[in-house]
Amino acid sequence: MFTHKSVLTHEVLDNSYLPNAAIVVDCTLGLGGHAFGYLNKQNLISAYYGFDLDEKAILIAKEKLIGYPCVHFVQSNYSEAAKYLKNHNINNVDTIFLDLGVSSMQLDDSSRGFSFRFDSDLNMRLDGNDIDTAQDYINSVSLEELIDILTELGEELYAKRIAEKIIESRAVKPIETTFELKDLVYNAYPIHKRFGRVHPATKTFQALRIAINGELSSLLKALEELPEILSPGGRMLVITFHSLEDRIVKQKFRQLADSGEYSLITKKPIVPTDQELEDNPRARSSKLRIIEKKHE
Repeated sequence: MFTHKSVLTHEVLDNSYLPNAAIVVDCTLGLGGHAFGYLNKQNLISAYYGFDLDEKAILIAKEKLIGYPCVHFVQSNYSEAAKYLKNHNINNVDTIFLDLGVSSMQLDDSSRGFSFRFDSDLNMRLDGNDIDTAQDYINSVSLEELIDILTELGEELYAKRIAEKIIESRAVKPIETTFELKDLVYNAYPIHKRFGRVHPATKTFQALRIAINGELSSLLKALEELPEILSPGGRMLVITFHSLEDRIVKQKFRQLADSGEYSLITKKPIVPTDQELEDNPRARSSKLRIIEKKHE
């Protein structure tokens, strides 16, 4: 059985806008951890819309939230959430929440290929279906594009060395497994940089996951469309896990605040407490930012 600890749960709940008969949109439902917190904190939620691409995650969330008939489960990318809600005449949402982290279930499922802790096929698809796998991508991408991906999405200092090592290796045989890729990246790193707190392959795996799932384009679309459907006083909360996403959210929220229609609730992001980090080390890089739609 998969276990998953939702991050910054108390901070999310304490900073959400939950009037009577609140409408909440959970753009990244996952296993329902934050949803369970919302629904237990506020029993007057009239509708809770949970979006997730992962069919397995939705099935688990349905079991967890079986006693809450106000929950609507939507198997869809959160970038389509605004369109879905408008099509259902939902134009005044009180709280919109995004948790951009990959769930523990996905990380710990060796068949998904997100983690190099397991020797498995290079998959990395969040929805498990329609797009190319990381294996398809890594064996066909050009050197120039791979350098760009590793630099921009992984913020990898040794992107050129890693990309050249990957291209060189796949010319001999296709790269098929997480361990193969992990070892290639490790060997591409300068020897004196291989033994830090974070494994050398971490940023490469992150970059590939973001690239093949189009995660940044989904985030940008959501940040552009979702704030418009907030009710007066409504809040949008976003948890990020790496600096690239956080920078995008920070810049967009500042733009919204500069427009005069929104207030920036978090000038600096909310981060986990020492106690949470002790209980859940995977929370270490999480940051929460919040925007509020002003009353007219």
